[in-house]
Amino acid sequence: MKKLLLSIVFSVFYLISFSQTNIKTMFYNMLNFPSSFQIADDLNRLNRIVNNYQPDLFLVAEITSPDVEQLVLQKVLTTSNYKAVTYQNNTSGTPPFNNLQQFAFYNADKLLLVKQGVIKTYLRDINHYTFKLNTLDQDSNPILIEVFVAHLKASNTDSDKSNRNAMINDFFTAVNNGLIAPNSFVLFSGDLNLYASSEPAYQNLLNPQHAIKIVDPINSPGDWTSNSTFQGIHTQSTRLNSIGDSGATGGLDDRFDFILMSENLQNHTNLSYVPNSYKAYGNNGNCFDKSINNTSCTGTFSQQLRDDLYYFSDHLPVVMELYTSKLMHVNYIDDTTLSLPDNTNLNSIVKNLEVVNAAGKSFTYTILSGNEQGTFSLNATSGLLTTAKHLNYTQQQKYTLTIAINDGTQTDTATLTILIQETADADNDGITDSFDLCPNTPIGSYVDYNGCTILPATNFSISVTSPTCQTKSNGKITITAISNYTYVGTLDGVTYNFTNNSLEIPNLAAKNYSLCIDVPGLPNLKQCFEITVNQAPGLNGRTSIETINNKSRVAIEIETGTAPYTLFVNNTIIGTTYEKVFSTQVQHGDTVEIKSSLACEGTLKKQILLDDIWVYPNPIKDFTTLLVTDELLNQHLTISLVNTLGKVVFTETVELKTNNYLIDLSHIPSGIYYLTIQGKTTKTVKLIKQ
Repeated sequence: MKKLLLSIVFSVFYLISFSQTNIKTMFYNMLNFPSSFQIADDLNRLNRIVNNYQPDLFLVAEITSPDVEQLVLQKVLTTSNYKAVTYQNNTSGTPPFNNLQQFAFYNADKLLLVKQGVIKTYLRDINHYTFKLNTLDQDSNPILIEVFVAHLKASNTDSDKSNRNAMINDFFTAVNNGLIAPNSFVLFSGDLNLYASSEPAYQNLLNPQHAIKIVDPINSPGDWTSNSTFQGIHTQSTRLNSIGDSGATGGLDDRFDFILMSENLQNHTNLSYVPNSYKAYGNNGNCFDKSINNTSCTGTFSQQLRDDLYYFSDHLPVVMELYTSKLMHVNYIDDTTLSLPDNTNLNSIVKNLEVVNAAGKSFTYTILSGNEQGTFSLNATSGLLTTAKHLNYTQQQKYTLTIAINDGTQTDTATLTILIQETADADNDGITDSFDLCPNTPIGSYVDYNGCTILPATNFSISVTSPTCQTKSNGKITITAISNYTYVGTLDGVTYNFTNNSLEIPNLAAKNYSLCIDVPGLPNLKQCFEITVNQAPGLNGRTSIETINNKSRVAIEIETGTAPYTLFVNNTIIGTTYEKVFSTQVQHGDTVEIKSSLACEGTLKKQILLDDIWVYPNPIKDFTTLLVTDELLNQHLTISLVNTLGKVVFTETVELKTNNYLIDLSHIPSGIYYLTIQGKTTKTVKLIKQ
């Protein structure tokens, strides 16, 4: 287990000249974050992914709990004055299918949260956040950005497409009912699960008839899925094969993730889209149908970043920038929070509060309160804040300093909160001792956020072998483990012991099984699976008949069954083959039969009819059989027998359910007759009764 690295963050408070500003935006589907599958390293990966871009507006989907706020603010978004919106449980859909939420973080130096809410749909809420740019004239001339974060219905059936469009209809219903002003600046982001620009939901979003006109910043219509033409904007899936965290596989071939915007952001003087800033983040444009971290996918985005993206989620983020020419409000100093490890050396720099200005002013820096025991020292002229005493996590975990900066005429104050981080980690598992609920985990163990041993999601490889025949119970489950433990497997209540990290359970019938694997003495390592041993399909196939130049052949196409296949015509072997498709010459009335190498798979049997109706035998003694093609099944047929004098001696009307129908003529005297079968067509056969 990699140890969690703690470091001092050095930063400077600058008075930046009033200037234009870019608002960097990122949307990211975080794949069930935080989840029990994740380990402490995931926060390091997320830290590198997000801080490599440093978004001012960080929009996320697939969030599973309110813990996301503190995890991300304390472990990831530490480089600027980041804040989070209020967590809201999903109000749409039906539990447990609605347990995924959207969320947002923002740079409070540039954006102010005005309000938030949700739009209910049949499945998941569409979250709505209203932000105001932190401009100098924000009170008299506010610039608002209406931000929507959605997670539309997945999958590619017609029903799924219709449901996605229904969610977009709910969005526009709310908008048209006055949720936002018609001239609003709008960002519509999320995992939209769209396969092509022809989808109703996408067409609905970009319909210019709506009061809010939405556009796609990169204007790239087409069939995005499995189409290498669009490989530069694909965002799913980052993996070719499963890594055990329920993420999608198959390689990068879908454009599921979007940031769309209102049309007025194309060229408005107050706020506008930065051309060419829209990216599928981490996609070098050469990774079609591959894992994002494939070593051949080189380019602007580094191997380290692509490795982090591969392991953290099955989606890539999408990013874009907005530009404002308005002057942003800046202070000499703002409230902020930073963290220091408790092993920080004396006289280490905590923060540089120096104000840089072009007016030649000088400043005086003072700690007004909160500096218990004189732990920190602030240089009155340079603004350099340093440690004056050793930090001790067990004695004090937080300092709240009130800092004042005076320019000779006025004073600006702010609160600087310093969180002390414990570094003691006795078992070296990356979780510090005060948070470690399992303080003695073995070296190299995988641990969760509580420091307790867990098995990696990919620890067990499970393969299933179906029974060879429907009458057999010789299916098999084979389990292989990576981590070296003594395991015990329980399959539907029956216990099996592992040997050498592998287990084979034979003689299984086709059914659904519940499998749990335990490590004796470590109950938190238990993992359970639902496994299906499929029914053997037996021998199945299709036949078709083709007649050319009065010669007929039957073609057989085997769908399931075990080769080799033996072909019989009228109980005579014609040959044996391993091919799935083969044919033989036939005549009217022949019986064709196919057998596989396993007798228990059954046989395929077909009587060849080159006419739609056939009567046999003829002549007869007591019975004759009417043989019809499938086209005449479930139809009413009238069967009549007429003697040579034209008298009807037998008649009946039947609805055939099978191809064979036995006619009892035992009561009819010997002689010559004419048998007529009448349905959609009429057929008459001369019949001799012996």
